[in-house]
Amino acid sequence: YSEGYKTHKFGKPVIEPIYYYYPQEKLAYKYKNEYFFGDLLVAPITSPSKYKGISSVKAWIPEGKWTDIFSGEEYDVGKGGREVTFYRWLDSIPALAKAGSTIVLSGEKHTNDCSNPKNLVLEVYSGNGVYDLYEDDGDKEFITAIKNVSDGKTLRTEISFSGDSSAVPSGRNIKIRLKN
Repeated sequence: YSEGYKTHKFGKPVIEPIYYYYPQEKLAYKYKNEYFFGDLLVAPITSPSKYKGISSVKAWIPEGKWTDIFSGEEYDVGKGGREVTFYRWLDSIPALAKAGSTIVLSGEKHTNDCSNPKNLVLEVYSGNGVYDLYEDDGDKEFITAIKNVSDGKTLRTEISFSGDSSAVPSGRNIKIRLKN
């Protein structure tokens, strides 16, 4: 919902090709199915399984620190990026979080409700980064600004709020999970 809001407010596409961010890197153009969804680098597997339900995809990881959100594997990639092959079961997709990223999840148990959750879970990846969680109730807007600050030894997550707090449930709980 927050990514859709950024499209509405700033014209930022929900899904962007990697060459938008790395136009000088030739390999950014080679991997046409790879894309960014917010801070997540996604490399969908579009070929059939080759071995007992496992498929693979070749991908390019740009310079920086990245963490596979499903396996926890970390990639510290130097200048020019790195080509890798990901192997996955058919129910998984390679998705990497950039250092400093925050993935916001509902902390509600077993619900398919579209209302703003009382419980939030922030999955924080070590590094410097910011994320704005946009919520509304149709009329009133509320933004939770999340800023991760790291000096390489410590990580601090700063959370601030703006807007009309009546748009979100009172007594909200926020749980932070340090992912790496």
